[in-house]
This record gives sequence, structure tokens and C-alpha cells, in this order.
Amino acid sequence: MALAGNPDRAERLVSSIASPALLHKALSAVASASAHAGHLTQAERIARAISDAPLKAKALAAIARVMVESGALNEAERISRSITEPLQRARILGEIAHSHAGSGVTARAAEIAASIPEPAKRAKALTAVALVADADRATALMAEALCVGHWSICLPALVRFAPEVVTALGAESLRVRDQEDTAAAADGPSEERAANR
Repeated sequence: MALAGNPDRAERLVSSIASPALLHKALSAVASASAHAGHLTQAERIARAISDAPLKAKALAAIARVMVESGALNEAERISRSITEPLQRARILGEIAHSHAGSGVTARAAEIAASIPEPAKRAKALTAVALVADADRATALMAEALCVGHWSICLPALVRFAPEVVTALGAESLRVRDQEDTAAAADGPSEERAANR
């Protein structure tokens, strides 16, 4: 019903569900469908009425995602900051930062990316912004991303802006692996002989 353009009727029908767990699932679905149908204010009101935290977060994330897709980035950010589930909030903030970066608003994108509390998601968002930023800003963003996340998250930006670093990391990784293989081969036969005695 919400998809057919009548979220009020859908909400009334759903509110007659007696089971709290089923009610919250249904409200989450109605909120998401209402957002996709363009009824964002109603969708947000319905989502905020959900008392189950993960379902509320899922519904709010769906609404924020629709807002990102429609270019309403400030509203999407407002909603995403109210999401209490850390990973849902981090994902949406990453999408908002990516959208700002894609629009050429790299300073705002970098601010939002830097505010993501989950380290891996923050590093991923910072890397995405670095890929579209000017060279000086990209270097600073990559450095920040490297400080909070695994270096492999930053690999796309490193390949683009510092390929010599990637080459050096690859060469060092191969050297260490060769040393480990050589050490294992040298230890292997003597351990085998000791076991046979």
C-alpha cells in the first residue's frame, strides 16, 4: 500500500498487528516503502515510531539512502546521525561522503568521512574521497585513512597517487615470504630427522 502511494492506509493496517515483533518488522517495511515512494516525511515519522533498535536503524538507513540517491544530502546526514546502530550509521555516512565527493564537494566529503566512528568504514570513505580530490588533499586523506584502517583499504588511492609505495610494499612482502619459505625449508629436514630418531 505504501508503494501504491497510500502510506497512511498502510500504516493503519499494519498498526493492527498484535505481535510487537511483527509490528516492528511491518512498520520498518512500510517506512522503507514510503521513502521509496517519495513520502519521506511520513517514512521518517513511521521509522521513528519503531522501538526495536535494529529495525529502526534499518528503516532510517533506507530513508537516508533514498535521500542520498535524490541528492538531499543534508537531510540524509541529519537522519544518519540519529541512527543508533554504529555500522548502519557508518555505511550511510560513507555513502553521503561518497556522494559529496562525486559532486566535487570534497571538503565536505572529507569532513563527513573523518567523522565516521567505525575505523574500517572511515578509512574506506576517506580513500573514496581521496580518489577524487586534488593531489595535496588526496595525500592528507590517504595518510589519515592509513592511520585508522588496514593499508589494503587504501590500495586504490595508493596505486593512483603513490604507485612506488605499492611497488615497495609488494617487493618487501615477497622478500619476507621468501625468507620465511627458506627458513621453513631449512628447519623442515632437521625436524623430520629428529622425529625419526
